[in-house]
Amino acid sequence: MRKKLLLGTLAVLASSGFILYQNASAVVGPCVNCHTMHNSQHGVYPWDSNASYATGTVSSTNVVPMTFSNSTTPIRNLLRGDCRYCHTYGMAPKAGTLYYGDHLWPYVDSTTQPEYPATGDAYTTGNYSTATWGQNRALAGGSFYWGRTEDSRFAHNVADLGMPPDPNIGLTPPGWDANATHFTDAIFGSKVANGEATWTHQLTCAGVYGCHGRHNASTLDSFAGINGAHHSNMYGWVNGTGTIGNSYRFLAGIAGYEHDYYEYAAVADANSVSHNIYYGVNRSSEDPTTANPHTISYLCAECHGMFHSGPEISRDPNAIDSPIGTPWLRHPTDFDLSNAGPATIGVDGHTDVEYKYYNGGNPTSAPYSMFAPVATDNYTLLTDNTISWTGDDAIVTCISCHRAHGSPYYDLLRWDYSTCTADSASTNATLMNECGCMVCHTTKG
Repeated sequence: MRKKLLLGTLAVLASSGFILYQNASAVVGPCVNCHTMHNSQHGVYPWDSNASYATGTVSSTNVVPMTFSNSTTPIRNLLRGDCRYCHTYGMAPKAGTLYYGDHLWPYVDSTTQPEYPATGDAYTTGNYSTATWGQNRALAGGSFYWGRTEDSRFAHNVADLGMPPDPNIGLTPPGWDANATHFTDAIFGSKVANGEATWTHQLTCAGVYGCHGRHNASTLDSFAGINGAHHSNMYGWVNGTGTIGNSYRFLAGIAGYEHDYYEYAAVADANSVSHNIYYGVNRSSEDPTTANPHTISYLCAECHGMFHSGPEISRDPNAIDSPIGTPWLRHPTDFDLSNAGPATIGVDGHTDVEYKYYNGGNPTSAPYSMFAPVATDNYTLLTDNTISWTGDDAIVTCISCHRAHGSPYYDLLRWDYSTCTADSASTNATLMNECGCMVCHTTKG
């Protein structure tokens, strides 16, 4: 179903009187939860290891640092924790639980292996269909855990998390397009890595070499990239204009709807939305200068531009502005399934193109899949759980197939691609559940 909303500080659903609030200041509560004014305790500094102090009736020669990790090294911005500590399950004390009433404390890594939604039914009948707060589950972006502990190819290799560069790739991302005239963020007009031909620094969480925050930060650390964003964060639908806090998940210039629970479970949040809503725009050309800078795939293209646009996407490999369409040379992104060609009409009893049977649906409507999600291009509509095939609401994105942070599979894929089997004896429903490819390619099983 689709819900018409007026955007702004609050949006009104006219049909039911439902109000969607776009709330500011995501970080609420005592300042000491995040900050320390002088990084001292009991009159001594944490780095003075020989000092002693008294706590009640107990004396100790061990100074308690004000940093959550017990490090004696002060952290920038008077913080008590860094990106890694505050967003790692098993470190951050509230990770996986609710704060501010109805929002999940997000985490991107775990000290122990997290649960992962490896099949489609994880979201419909499995653990991800209900919310048991506090469990160690991979969220919508997946987890860096597997890339950090098992194989570097299972995740983005982020320096802030203590991960070495991928030995197969090095520092420069695959598909990197150093052309500084496009793939700049929509707020500051800055380019990742300052547009250098080959990267000279490893990927970070945020900043010049990061995914989150501003790429024109004055220093290379992640703190400079997202400085102030936590205090200006907007909940709900964000349009990616003005500030990092008004950008989807602090991704500069990116738009979308932020599920309050980060897809910890497929349950409705305060706005009756049960999953993230990704913004996409159906495009008709490979020309990267025409790509909409607010889509989730554009975010990926800022580092992997050759996979998104360029002369090797489809049709004429010698023309950069070749029309989008078959034959594909790379998997399409920012392309609406409604516009796919009719080659598979009549296969498996289909009376329309196979993609309009997405996730077991039909050309009239189809259930949204959190296993293989698609995007919508309409700023004034919120998609809940049904694809209507009107208004470009089935747009393929990079994260239709990949997790943003990591997964238990190569190339950060959402499912185990190596086990996908075409022309199988299994039913389409079974194949869609086990292999996300079949959620869209419904006649290939």
